[in-house]
Amino acid sequence: MRFRQCFRATDVTWANLIVSALLVFATPHELHGDQPVNSRASWRSPYAYLFPATLNKLTEHLQQEGIEVCELRDDVDLDVEVYIIERIPRGKKQTPQRRSIRLKTRRVSETRRFYAGTILVKNQQKLQDEVEKILDPNSRKRPEIWQLFGHLKKGDYYPIVKLNSYVPITHGGVRPLPEKRQFNKPITFETVYGPENKVSFSGSPVSGLTWLRDGEHYLQVRDSRLYKVHAVSGRSTPFFDPNQLRNGLRTLPTISEKTAQSLSKQTQFEMNPERRAILIDYENDLYYCTLNCDKAVRLTSSPGKEKYSTFSPSGEFVAFVREKNLYVVDIATQAERALTSDGGGMIANGEADWVYCEEVFSHPRTFWWSPDSSAIAFLCFDDRPVNEFTVVNNVGKKQDVEVSPYPKAGELNPKVKIGIVFVAGGAVRWIDLDSYIEGAYLITRLGWMPDSESIYFCVQDRAQTWLDFNVAPKSRGQSSRLFRETTQAWVEPPENPTFLADGAFLLFSDRTGWKHLYLYDRSGQLKHAVTTGTWEARRIHQVDEKNGDCSSKTEFF
Repeated sequence: MRFRQCFRATDVTWANLIVSALLVFATPHELHGDQPVNSRASWRSPYAYLFPATLNKLTEHLQQEGIEVCELRDDVDLDVEVYIIERIPRGKKQTPQRRSIRLKTRRVSETRRFYAGTILVKNQQKLQDEVEKILDPNSRKRPEIWQLFGHLKKGDYYPIVKLNSYVPITHGGVRPLPEKRQFNKPITFETVYGPENKVSFSGSPVSGLTWLRDGEHYLQVRDSRLYKVHAVSGRSTPFFDPNQLRNGLRTLPTISEKTAQSLSKQTQFEMNPERRAILIDYENDLYYCTLNCDKAVRLTSSPGKEKYSTFSPSGEFVAFVREKNLYVVDIATQAERALTSDGGGMIANGEADWVYCEEVFSHPRTFWWSPDSSAIAFLCFDDRPVNEFTVVNNVGKKQDVEVSPYPKAGELNPKVKIGIVFVAGGAVRWIDLDSYIEGAYLITRLGWMPDSESIYFCVQDRAQTWLDFNVAPKSRGQSSRLFRETTQAWVEPPENPTFLADGAFLLFSDRTGWKHLYLYDRSGQLKHAVTTGTWEARRIHQVDEKNGDCSSKTEFF
């Protein structure tokens, strides 16, 4: 009883002591702005350290210690902690031969621009203690370590900064140490395709960027999640909340909780033009779901797999191929309509056969929405004239026998024709190709004119010594040739034309032996070359018609 009374009499004292202790422990983690930092008690373990690539000796030392070292692949603005050196004291208890130094610094929070190539060392790795010992400004370091930092003096910025919180950053490994670099390595099957020690001939460039309509942001997958990235600053935010998408998918009776969880973590989707809704292909059926989960519906429920599903430009419809026929489904009503009915066997609508997929388009989808979403142009393939070819796949553990229509050199190609069909239904309108010998030509490009009233398509001979650029109205099948390009060697199929406001268009050509850009008027008359020289223009990045002509305002690689 006396003990209990004594304790109660000192309740306030105990409370004050506890609060004081909590404040003492909390204070080091709540420092902001310009504050002195000179003890290990003030450390807080950062997400990563950053330093310039010019400290290459430091980079190599970290690698030699077995520490994972990366480099930034993008320019990015980051909120970091930097340290200003106030004093460089000497350790008094160490012998001159083993004297170590711990800096007295002042910590400052800043936003800095970091450029591609900046060295990034994440803290959460097996050798975390060694990382902090070498890189942290508050650690005591031996002279041989300090030499890796260059000459430091009072008032200098400590060359390494702290990134305290996780930020999704595009990064990759730095080049290996000299003793681990391989030269004159023979090119073998294992080198190109082997599961181990495979050589990447393309390196690891930044890729997978999808620009948004505002021209200021793009989408990119970082650390297995889709982010919206500001192009100028490099700052990123999650593009959507996977939990919201999961909740939307859970409302569908055919999708389980586990499946919804798995689907919501995907990063590659077929999105509508507004980037607000996605298509999900699950168990041979299509589902539509908005990213904010206010709508989730099942679009198809028929036997057979839906292939190459694509939103219309208006976002109201989805087109796809099922069992070699072309279909469209209305998102609002989930009403499905077959646009073709003759597909099957050796006849395929909107789906390329082997030779067109591999050698012409490099992808199997061969149907194209009109800009106004009223019609679809497509290719129809007839492989009946083509000999079948048997191939044995020996790469896997078990042999796989594949039988495909495959035209060898000099043998018949598939028959191909162009059809246009309206989304509202009706018969297919076939484009007149009677001026070409059936089976002796290739259709190498197809697309819509900006007004949605006609299509353009490129026809080439099998040897590809000439190319015809043709147009045809959607209302009738008669086609006309705008121009023919010829060469003594090879006519490379051009990329799709870039149309200007007055109907003129830009098109690449190798007619001089160098790939350059040319301007045509709407009737197909060549106006002039936009680029010239003994070099090649690879692609158009931007056309600025408002502020100047296309020759001076088009950017190239």
